[in-house]
Amino acid sequence: AWELLGSYIAQNDDEHLIQIDISRCRLTDSKMHHLFRKCTKALSLKTLELHNNEFGVDGIQSMVPFLKNSLNLRELDIGHNHNFNAECFRVLGEALQSVSIETLYLSYCSIGDITASEHFVLPHLRRLELNHSNIRSIPSSMENYTNLESLWLNNNEIGGEGCRSIAKLLQNRGSRLRDLYLFSNYLGDD
Repeated sequence: AWELLGSYIAQNDDEHLIQIDISRCRLTDSKMHHLFRKCTKALSLKTLELHNNEFGVDGIQSMVPFLKNSLNLRELDIGHNHNFNAECFRVLGEALQSVSIETLYLSYCSIGDITASEHFVLPHLRRLELNHSNIRSIPSSMENYTNLESLWLNNNEIGGEGCRSIAKLLQNRGSRLRDLYLFSNYLGDD
């Protein structure tokens, strides 16, 4: 059934399918493989919601050809997926470089480490939600995300170094950041 759904999504090239919501469907790595085996593109797709599922890095790797060929994808929600870890974050970020992703929801995941973002750039990213994702540090490359308008980092453990990275982003004259959520972090006086 997942493979059949994926093939129908891939065949829909007539610009009508703009949003897919496959949330709370118990998608595992195996099911993701079947879904994206033949589904290697969705030309008109703008929003893909996959939150509250159970896939990890193998599921994300199954999606890579699809993500690289879905050039109109603007919003991706993988939140509330506890199998989504730092390796998933790296694979996803590298795959999204070829699209103009603007909104990325990765809240309530088990990411922990986002330093992999130093190896890829998402220049169109305007909203990034990483709250409740066990983030312990923010890489210095965060200062390059000047198009970011909304950054959610609440309920993590970013500490002083993370604050310094965010401060560099705020000091950047080109920064468009309007909303910054840092509450319930372990921030010291420095």
